[in-house]
Order: sequence, then C-alpha cells, then structure tokens
Amino acid sequence: MSSFGGAAAAPAPAPKAAAATTKSAGGGGGLADVFAGIKSIDQSSGKTAGLNAVSKDQQTWRKEYSGGAKPAPVRKAPVRKEEKPTKPAVCELQRDKWVVEYQSSDAICNIEIASTKQQCYIFGCIGATISITGKCKSIVVDSCKKSKVLFDSAISSCELVNCQRMQLQVRGSVPSIAIDKTDGCLTYLSEECKNVTQFVTSKSSEMNVAYPDAKGEMLETPIPEQFVHMLQANGKMSSEVSELYAN
Repeated sequence: MSSFGGAAAAPAPAPKAAAATTKSAGGGGGLADVFAGIKSIDQSSGKTAGLNAVSKDQQTWRKEYSGGAKPAPVRKAPVRKEEKPTKPAVCELQRDKWVVEYQSSDAICNIEIASTKQQCYIFGCIGATISITGKCKSIVVDSCKKSKVLFDSAISSCELVNCQRMQLQVRGSVPSIAIDKTDGCLTYLSEECKNVTQFVTSKSSEMNVAYPDAKGEMLETPIPEQFVHMLQANGKMSSEVSELYAN
C-alpha cells in the first residue's frame, strides 16, 4: 500500500517530440517543396526560352509608352472659303447706263431695258446671275468671276475683259463679242446669231462657243488660242490657225 501512496511516476515526453517533428515537417519540407517543384517546370514548352524580360518603358499597352515611330497625323482637307465681293452691291440706272457692281452668288439681277440708248456696265461680280431683257446699245462685263450674263440683244457689241470662268448667253442677236484678258468663257449663241456674230479675242484662254444645230441640239466648239505666223517675201505677216484646231 505504501508503494501506491508514494510519488506518482513522471509523464512520458514522447508526444511532445512527435508534435515537434510534425511541425518541422510541415513548415520546412512539405508545401515549400511542392511550390518549388511547380516553379521549376517550363510551362511554355520551351517557347519562352532565351527571352529577356520586358521593362515598363517597352510595354506598349501602357499609357506612358512613347517609344517607336508615331503614326503620321491625319491632315484635314482645307476648307475653301466662298469668295465674295468686298463692297456693297449696286444695281441701278444712272442716266442711260445700267450699273451692276459687286453682286454675289446669292444675287439674281433682272434688268429691263426701256430704250436702245441704254447700255449696261457690269463690274466686280462673283457668282452672280444678271439677266438683261430688251435690246440695249452695248454690254461691258469687267473683272467678274464665275458669273452668268444673259441678254436678249445688243446693237453694237458685248465685251468681256479681265474675267474668269464666265458664261454668256445671247437669246436674240449681237453683231460682235469681244473677249480680252479672260480665262474661261462659254458663250451660248441663238439660232439668230449663226453666221452673224463675230468674235474678237486677245490674251484669253479656255474659250468655247455653244450653238444649235439643224435639229436644235446644242453643239460646242473651241475658239482657237494658238496661231502660226509666217513672214512673207513681201514683208507682210500671214497668220493661220494651228493644226491643233484642224478637227
């Protein structure tokens, strides 16, 4: 009995040693060894072998990337401003002379001739349309651009000087049309003008004449700009239309 009542036996240290062994195995060799093995595997099958790492300044998807050639900037076509006269428009009868000046593309001037003594002077119009009704003495169109002049008849002549891209229409008759220092002029003649109207041209280009044929259809022919000149034995100069207008 005395032996049972003595000091109790000390517990065995074996469980603590086993726990320590388990902890050491989980922290040092377990999962760490697994992850290390995964990293060592080449998942690209050798495709990325030998490639260098790309720095941030070479990554094109970044906003701050500025390397490489920049695309050429897209240039917008220049917008052409509509040319307009710089002075107030005028359309009035001054004694026996109709004065039409500085009319623009939104203007249509209708002039009614009351007497054959009246004449018309048209100046500085851009893109305008001037219609002259009745028979006047003469018509002068000076320094106009892209304008249309329509008239019934003129007793003496119709003259264009210092103009560009003009259209002229004769509804009745005119004995003479003078074109001087003008680039681009299309003249529409009536049936009454055929074999009657003469053209006097100088220092001008791109001149054409439209006229009705026997069927009433409009035909167009150019006015020659090039001539061949030759000095004759008698000292006189002969001039002929260039072969460019032979056909």
